[in-house]
Amino acid sequence: MEPITVATAYATIVSLISIFKQERQAQRQATKDEFIHWLDEHRHSETIEYIGKNTSLCKAIESLLQQNHEIVLEQLEAINKQLIYISSKVGGFDQIASAINPSCQLSDQAISLLRQLDDTQADGMLKIESAETLLMPLSGRKSIEVDEQRFLEDDLNVLVLSGLLNLGYNSSGKELYRITRQAVDLIQLINNKYNNDKTE
Repeated sequence: MEPITVATAYATIVSLISIFKQERQAQRQATKDEFIHWLDEHRHSETIEYIGKNTSLCKAIESLLQQNHEIVLEQLEAINKQLIYISSKVGGFDQIASAINPSCQLSDQAISLLRQLDDTQADGMLKIESAETLLMPLSGRKSIEVDEQRFLEDDLNVLVLSGLLNLGYNSSGKELYRITRQAVDLIQLINNKYNNDKTE
């Protein structure tokens, strides 16, 4: 087996903490030592070794396990949903994401909103209510094209929930959606897959 790498460490440790917490079905706080013992019982020796070499990681795990059981499980569920939303548009992972949770999908319109916003190089867009809702990039260029007005609110909510847009408000109280680095990276990933598919 390949040694655990930085690229896989986060996903591995978070998923194992999630399983650990769910298996315990307990409201009381856990300790790092209990988690390490559980890892040992389940033969995760590489993960134990990786954790043991990183003092900051040990402290972070200890801190997380000391938090309220229900809150930690809710946070883990939110992370899982966020990962599925993003994976739903990444080739090779999209079918897995759809099979695990069909309801956590980014629509084509949601991706189009991100792509258009990224193309403007603006850091956000203002939501303007009129006969039809307009999304105006802060760069002052033309508005973002919206194909399905009836699902716009749903798509914006999903993009915020998945961490691809941050919701705020301007001085007039209008909704202001700022693009995140994660969104730009996702668009780049999708564009690369599209270009690779065209050249094959």
